Amino acid sequence: MTKKKKKMSIYYQISRRIYGLFLILMSVALLGAVCFYSPLDSSFNYAGNKVTNLLGNFGANSADFILTFLGVSLLIFLVASCIWGYALCCLQPMTHWFLRLFFWL
Repeated sequence: MTKKKKKMSIYYQISRRIYGLFLILMSVALLGAVCFYSPLDSSFNYAGNKVTNLLGNFGANSADFILTFLGVSLLIFLVASCIWGYALCCLQPMTHWFLRLFFWL
């Protein structure tokens, strides 16, 4: 007995790869925003007049938000999202995605 593989359409393959690439790029962008974080940047918690983050206001606000709520555990969230993005790019089947998302949170 052999299992039949489902034939994926080209649009489905392209969309999965785009979603995977988007996940990887957003993870890298958020990591870059945190790496260039400065406590003197104008953000949600601090009213300053200058933003020195290389990603601009998006980087300053997202880095402030991430460091406030996640702190050091940021790496766990970013590594998991990079792995999911890579799996989507390689067209690997995502089994039990709801449970993965629940345990990730």
